[in-house]
Amino acid sequence: PFSRAQLAFMERFKTDHRRVRAGTTLFQPGEPRATFFTLFSGWVFLYRLLPDGRRQITAFLLSGDLVSPQHPLLE
Repeated sequence: PFSRAQLAFMERFKTDHRRVRAGTTLFQPGEPRATFFTLFSGWVFLYRLLPDGRRQITAFLLSGDLVSPQHPLLE
């Protein structure tokens, strides 16, 4: 759990709160976006596409993690 001070600090940057259905793509690789998300519940996986079309999962993100198109484990 976050302290009240931590929550107050994060709330200053919050612009929206939304639910996303399982299986939803949050962003596409190479998509120019400055947006990032804080994952409040559930999980997300990051992946890269291999030349043969398969996906290679590079990371699992859990509650409290930041999700961003600029994540270091993405191409």
